[in-house]
Amino acid sequence: LTELKKMTERNQQMQGELFRVTKLADLGRLSAGVAHEIKNPLNVILAYSENLRDLITEGTFNQTDYLKNVDSIIKAVDRVSKITNKMMQMARFEEVELQAAGLDKVVRDALIFTEQKAKQLDIRIELALQSLPVFCDVTRIEQVVINLINNAIYALQNQKTDRIIRLSIRTQNEDPVLEVWNNGELIPESAQQKLFTPFYTSKRVCDGT
Repeated sequence: LTELKKMTERNQQMQGELFRVTKLADLGRLSAGVAHEIKNPLNVILAYSENLRDLITEGTFNQTDYLKNVDSIIKAVDRVSKITNKMMQMARFEEVELQAAGLDKVVRDALIFTEQKAKQLDIRIELALQSLPVFCDVTRIEQVVINLINNAIYALQNQKTDRIIRLSIRTQNEDPVLEVWNNGELIPESAQQKLFTPFYTSKRVCDGT
């Protein structure tokens, strides 16, 4: 019994380590997408800062121009702050933490990491979100939604026109249901059977999340 108990404890420890390593790998892959998300607001900050400098140098700026440039810079800084804060939350090695949350807010927070990439590929994201309360581990559900959206973006890369991703929240038998839909290629039947197989991907090396 003593040996069995030690083996059980070792297995639990190994599972914990595997979870941590997997989470770090997920964060590493996610960081590439985050770089895209941060690059755009940084370009906005640079552009409006340079514009302010030019207006001051030329002596042509007025209060309206000044406030417009500053407001745009503040919005861009706020966006970068939200992205980095979310990354820090995801990096924490915590046990499952269930809490009450609005499912629509969980989805909108997940979009922080993905909407800029969608814009760059001319993908339209349509939202039909009800404000439904759920009890969940918010960070983990966000990670699931991010992966679903990234998969949808990947599926639309070869779509020539009308690239659409639709996120909707509805109720079914009083339970909240989140749907992520896109009009790209269908998942091959062979891959459908492996959807919940850990680490399985049909993507090229380094393309999966």
